[in-house]
Amino acid sequence: MKNLCPIVFLTTIALVGCSSKTTSTTAPSPQMIKYCRDHMLISPDAQITPLGFFLDPGKDARDAVVVCFKFASTTIDPGAIFDATKIDATQFRTKFPPENLAFGPNHGWWDVKSQSLTGASFSFVFPGTENAQPPVFVTQRIWYTDDENATRTYYIAQERK
Repeated sequence: MKNLCPIVFLTTIALVGCSSKTTSTTAPSPQMIKYCRDHMLISPDAQITPLGFFLDPGKDARDAVVVCFKFASTTIDPGAIFDATKIDATQFRTKFPPENLAFGPNHGWWDVKSQSLTGASFSFVFPGTENAQPPVFVTQRIWYTDDENATRTYYIAQERK
């Protein structure tokens, strides 16, 4: 694990095309979107409109890496958005515990505290580390809210140590 952490840290930075500094944008790059699809278990077939991306790489490879992604979709069923083998859509609950809403960036586009959200928290092996000893686990929180224009806005916050 000790040797794997720096690799996961540096791979995250390289894959999303960021420096090793905290990054926040409302216009995610194609690399950032691909990273989120691949590592946050978003279906490659899901039609999404990216609305924000945040990366906090931590101070060094021993710190937690936090990646947040916000997007809208006309797909209402979370089971059709995410990999159903790891994200169980029946686990989503209204009034997700408030302490979980504080997770994520303190930026205007990440407006989870002002929303009435449905959400769930999942833990799984970080994609690409399945054969590592031990594998790297992530905690991923997913929230959503229905918008007036027949879309659903999804918020995903992922932390890995």
